Amino acid sequence: MKKFSTTLLILFSIFWKIEAQQSSVFESYNNDQTIISPSNAGIYDHMQIGISYRSQWAGLEIDKPQGITASINTAISDNGGLGIFVNNSSFGVLKQTSFELAYAYRLPINIDYNLSFGMGPKVKFLSYDDSKIITIDPNDPTFSNTEQTSMVLDARLGVSLYSDNTLLSLSVDDAIENKLNINNKDKGRNKSERVINLYGHFRLQPKTNENLAFEPSFLLSSTDFGHYKATIGLDIVYQDLIYVGGMLRVQDAFGFRAGIRAKELIIGYQYEFGTSDLADYYKGNHEFFIGARIFNDKSSQNNRWYDRHKKESWLSKAILFKKKGKIQKDKKVKEKEDKPKSKAKKGGKKPKSKAKNRAKSNSRKYKPKKRLRTL
Repeated sequence: MKKFSTTLLILFSIFWKIEAQQSSVFESYNNDQTIISPSNAGIYDHMQIGISYRSQWAGLEIDKPQGITASINTAISDNGGLGIFVNNSSFGVLKQTSFELAYAYRLPINIDYNLSFGMGPKVKFLSYDDSKIITIDPNDPTFSNTEQTSMVLDARLGVSLYSDNTLLSLSVDDAIENKLNINNKDKGRNKSERVINLYGHFRLQPKTNENLAFEPSFLLSSTDFGHYKATIGLDIVYQDLIYVGGMLRVQDAFGFRAGIRAKELIIGYQYEFGTSDLADYYKGNHEFFIGARIFNDKSSQNNRWYDRHKKESWLSKAILFKKKGKIQKDKKVKEKEDKPKSKAKKGGKKPKSKAKNRAKSNSRKYKPKKRLRTL
């Protein structure tokens, strides 16, 4: 088994080339869409902090692919969003750490849909340590038995079209494709690998059952080196709190996921079963996600109010979810119930309505603001 593990380590680390591990595989993008595109930074009316951890090929006796990413993003104005991302991943002799600062500019195109453009310059630190490889000949010139490092600047670009129930994102990762000063024996192949992603997320709410919602999603990825990946998924959400679902990554894996999306806390877990040729040698993949939402006292505009249907998620602004006509109707009914039965005497002043006094008093305490869209 040790010989087999060493062989796998060499094959996947060397022949997959360094660029094969440039973009880490994370499946938590339904809980944090900024993983997919910088244009999704700040599209929600709250700040979100998230951490994802992924471990692949459980049960395999080699240094398995694993990674952790941390992110924070928020709207900073009615049209601007900001995000910070940190990623650390490793696989065998390869390690990568990256830092990214993303900015997104969003603008409405009609009453329901918005466009968002994002850019995220980033710096990556990569290392290649072939001293971990056990060779038959210690003096093999192919391996230097040292750790080589490289720093490279690159960027992510993206554009998103979104409404309350729809999100479509097109992004390019490692858009510059800078060369890496690592493994000097093969400079031509050592460069960042450009990855193009197309992502979609939808929410379908049955009219006959307000407790259930269906959220299909897809992710299509392509690289300049001819690698393609297609992932589809479906989540069933109960009472806007608990979700369970499944996913399928074509010719690679399928799995299930479950979690909680509360007002201020998100917890998710996903387990995958492999379907590729390597699946006979490992048990599966694990991914965990935990996130927190911090709601702003002052709402920004042109957001994707994806959680607007959650009446309890905006307790201090519950009046925003009531229709204007219903508010006026309730007000008239209340005034009619509170209308005094006594009539004014001739020549005297009319008694003031209690309902009017109460409405006047309440208007001084709280004035609900409307959700505006600046076209």
